[in-house]
Amino acid sequence: MENERRMQIGVMGSAQDLNYGKRIEEILAKEYAQILFRYQNPKLGSATTDMFSTPNGVETKLMEESFEVTKASMGKEGSRRQIEEIADVFYAITAYMVRDGLTFQDIACEMSKRQGGS
Repeated sequence: MENERRMQIGVMGSAQDLNYGKRIEEILAKEYAQILFRYQNPKLGSATTDMFSTPNGVETKLMEESFEVTKASMGKEGSRRQIEEIADVFYAITAYMVRDGLTFQDIACEMSKRQGGS
């Protein structure tokens, strides 16, 4: 029963707000839009602009943040730190997607196929 509840919370959001699903979509869409805007409108001094303008900058950021998640999960920093680092990975993955013209819909379709969906 506890694992079932955990899975529901993991999919839907926090234990306090199981109607979190739509909010997740809004957050990801806003993140994508902000990164796309910065990609199309570079701004001097922006970390996102720097990442896009540096050769292999997006790949480097993704590897760096993935390492930080691993480090946080192996240490005793707690779940708060893991959440922060996972959010950074989402940022880096989103930047990768923006640069290569991919969308969350593309990813959702692939995940659905893997789950046996249409």
